[in-house]
Amino acid sequence: VLRGNILSRLARHEEALAEYDRAIALDIDDQTSAQTFRGDTLAKLGRNDEALKAYDAAIEYQSSMACHAHRGRGHLLLFVGRAEDALRAFDRIVADKEDEPEDHYMRWRILLRMERNAEAAEAREELEIALDARGGSLAEFLATLCDDPRFDASETLPDG
Repeated sequence: VLRGNILSRLARHEEALAEYDRAIALDIDDQTSAQTFRGDTLAKLGRNDEALKAYDAAIEYQSSMACHAHRGRGHLLLFVGRAEDALRAFDRIVADKEDEPEDHYMRWRILLRMERNAEAAEAREELEIALDARGGSLAEFLATLCDDPRFDASETLPDG
């Protein structure tokens, strides 16, 4: 799995995919990570249906790493326009108490897009609580997102 991760960071995605497939075939102990990273790589290659299947396979193992598969699944579902399904993925992470502030942010963003404003307000409050518990603020968090090249600034700041 580590070799696959290194290859993926080098944008050698087909080679990374082969490494994840090899790890899965060897029936390594951490199938959740192998399947999740496989899903991430397939998503980078635009093979979205296969990526969703890999995330689903990772989730089936129900390890502590399953939250990463739910997270990857949520991002991909949002990307392909399935906001309701994406919201369910992030809801699951939050319900399982494996959440990070980014998960609350994604819930807030999705709910705003769906014009479910009352729920979005609650999600924003949950985000602020999660940030406060880590010694951060919403303003600092959003500024960090704007500086992160993985995020499109126009997509980073929800209206409202």
